[in-house]
Amino acid sequence: MFQSLLMDGSVLCLLNYLAVFQRHYFYGIDYRV
Repeated sequence: MFQSLLMDGSVLCLLNYLAVFQRHYFYGIDYRV
């Protein structure tokens, strides 16, 4: 299952989405503090 996701490239899209979400999350904390 995981290998099939890698071949489809879905994992790369998911990691990219998580990276952007995490980046906005940290920026949100920085702005609050």
